[in-house]
Amino acid sequence: MALDPRRSEIWKALGIGPEWILREEEGEPERQAASPRAACPASGHQDAIARAAVPPVSAPTPSAPRPAPVSGVPETLREDRFVPPAPRSASAATRPAQAAPAPATRAPSDAAFLSEVDSADWERLEALLRDCKCCGLSRTRIKTVFADGRPGCPIVMVGEAPGADEDIQGKPFVGKSGQLLTQALGAVGLERGTDVAIINVLKCRPPHNRDPRPEEVSVCRHFLDRQLALLAPKVLVLMGRPAASAVLGTDQPISRLRGSVHQAEISGRTVPAIVTYHPSYLLRSLTEKEKCWHDLLLAKRTLAGAAPQA
Repeated sequence: MALDPRRSEIWKALGIGPEWILREEEGEPERQAASPRAACPASGHQDAIARAAVPPVSAPTPSAPRPAPVSGVPETLREDRFVPPAPRSASAATRPAQAAPAPATRAPSDAAFLSEVDSADWERLEALLRDCKCCGLSRTRIKTVFADGRPGCPIVMVGEAPGADEDIQGKPFVGKSGQLLTQALGAVGLERGTDVAIINVLKCRPPHNRDPRPEEVSVCRHFLDRQLALLAPKVLVLMGRPAASAVLGTDQPISRLRGSVHQAEISGRTVPAIVTYHPSYLLRSLTEKEKCWHDLLLAKRTLAGAAPQA
């Protein structure tokens, strides 16, 4: 925008005309005295305008000395405070903008791996689990946790995920909650590995025993479904809400699910399912142990009345 003569005179009086003083000249009075701005005093009329328009500048404190103001202009308006941006390099100026990263998708190798999981026999399925790297838990686990028991066990119990002891030993329910589970089964006349096979929804321990993430459950669901198909249980016992949610597809609390016989679909077969508390919950709520005992008795009665397998 072009300036009229009067506005140009006012700008000169204020010392904010087009003349710039480089940043490195701060604190060098001999250079500032030689600058064109210092060599051109304003007229009396201009001095009056400058005195009326420009507020006085407070003196710097001795503890924090500051450069002397130029031509009576407040420091916030001084042009020598302006630092022009550094020019972009030619390579940066001509570099094309990068496209936003595409959402992560499963590698074709993972799809082929999971396809093999869906058709593997029992021994091959366990070997595939040891080699599984389809989710981040493969980087934090110590051992994969496959199963306690084999096909032929009439009852299959499903838990949520391995804990620290299971991660070390590679076997489900071997810590304190596992010891409680063994005692509870013995109290109703059932034996682990013979009458009961035990598996988990997740096959690797989540760090710090955090809740399983959806992508982790999605991958491990291939192993869970194949295990259930090969185990071909007559009765299912689902321990805890995550297991009930994964197998029955429900979000109802355990208090509403337990005490009844539900139906689960396994490889085209309908299998009776009993829901009970997870043993780790019973360690914190000892008064609920009796309810778990009744749930195991219900599972045993259901097994006695279950139709023979085809």
